[in-house]
Amino acid sequence: AYVFGNFCAGIYTFEAVDANGCTATATVEVKEPPICDDGDPCTDDFCEYGDCIQLPKNCDDGDPCTIDKCENGICVSDPLNCDDGNPCTADTCVDGVCVYADLSFEVDAGVDQTLYLGYPLYECGQLTAFINNDSTATDYSYLWNTGDTTATIVFCADTTNIGKQLLIVMVTADNGCVVSDSVEICIVDIRCNMGNQNNGNANNNGNNGNNGNNGNGQGNGVNNNNNATGVLICDESGRLGSTRCVKLQSVQKFLDRGAYLGECGNLTNPCDVVGQQKRNDSDLSDHAADLDNNILELNAYPNPFRNEVNVEYMLPENSHVNISVMNLNAQVLFLNQYSEISKDLLQKVSINTENWASGIYIIKLQTNTTTRQLKVLLYR
Repeated sequence: AYVFGNFCAGIYTFEAVDANGCTATATVEVKEPPICDDGDPCTDDFCEYGDCIQLPKNCDDGDPCTIDKCENGICVSDPLNCDDGNPCTADTCVDGVCVYADLSFEVDAGVDQTLYLGYPLYECGQLTAFINNDSTATDYSYLWNTGDTTATIVFCADTTNIGKQLLIVMVTADNGCVVSDSVEICIVDIRCNMGNQNNGNANNNGNNGNNGNNGNGQGNGVNNNNNATGVLICDESGRLGSTRCVKLQSVQKFLDRGAYLGECGNLTNPCDVVGQQKRNDSDLSDHAADLDNNILELNAYPNPFRNEVNVEYMLPENSHVNISVMNLNAQVLFLNQYSEISKDLLQKVSINTENWASGIYIIKLQTNTTTRQLKVLLYR
């Protein structure tokens, strides 16, 4: 047997002679091999028993969470897409199966509030968006429908937002999850007019007292004409047991004894009252006079003070007024008398104390029917 190679296509005759001189011939036809290349670099092409075979190129990397394919003869492995489009889930592949972990959280915008236009202490409210249950997020951004972008905001009553106001906060976590919550704010207009109020005239007379020093005082009566502002309260314990208009300085005294802000009957749902309008002066004309006669407002500031102390007072009824200041040795350092002062008007007296010594002083206010005293401290 002999092996021959590198023959071109054609018909060949082979002759063989043995040792005895015998001759034998054979004819062989050599053919060109079939062309099996289909031009696709991502198939393996070969000839088997005269037939062309094309097999896809094997790019399987053995990872069930990748999609393996051939691109231009190169194997490419893409991760299995498990994204369900929800930013509040963590989408992963486990052993070829998509698994979705919950990333959601809850936000609480707070409790519903009622604000009262006209009474500064309750005209503004603070709201804070709290994250109740955390996820993998480490940072949050906030957006309120008021335009604020902080977790805590302050919302105040004004003439443009009387009634029910719905505040909404949207919170976005750094993982893309977005949640929202809302809180209802009830804005109640409790402003009212207390009728005609007049100025009080102050006649100031300095008194040298026992130490020979003059006291300087200046009295100012506040004139609100026909627009002396008050607020509506419901005083069920009062003599009338109904809605009344009271001055701002007296509101806390009524609240302390069980009254509440706004009109009677509206404690539970004050924003459900139709209209939310201010009462007319004629509706409230009897209420201003219904203030308790023993309410005499007296205040001094700053306290402690240095070179000047301001004395403010408001009378429940028209009266003459004496204001004096003495030290703990009963020496009178300041004494002024004021003519008829009108009720329900805030009065202010400024007292120069530059020449006074440090210590405790007693301010005394006397009307036709009442006396009030308070202690103040002067320090150098």
